[in-house]
Amino acid sequence: KTLCELTKLQYKDMPKDIPGYCATPMIIHWARKAATSRDANRLNAASLVAEMEADSKQTCAMCCGKAKSFPKPMKRCMRCKAVWYCGRKCAMKHGKQGHQKDCIPVGLK
Repeated sequence: KTLCELTKLQYKDMPKDIPGYCATPMIIHWARKAATSRDANRLNAASLVAEMEADSKQTCAMCCGKAKSFPKPMKRCMRCKAVWYCGRKCAMKHGKQGHQKDCIPVGLK
């Protein structure tokens, strides 16, 4: 959670999500790795992953629209599985604006 808090402090005077500077995929990536480790803190990491995924599932990463306002289910980034979109148009636009820099593939070691 410290990484989340540091990100908020660093970008507090800037727009909520700056494409190309979003820490969410990285935070979820490392939390997933910690959750699958044999470390004593794996349960904390697993709850952090669940909390962040539930939170990100509620809003389109590009247009910031709420999931409830879209007629179709939200679509998850197929590569990092950390951000959600209202549709293909927003996913493509977000990728071009910087998500490709932030996106960490799920299987990356």
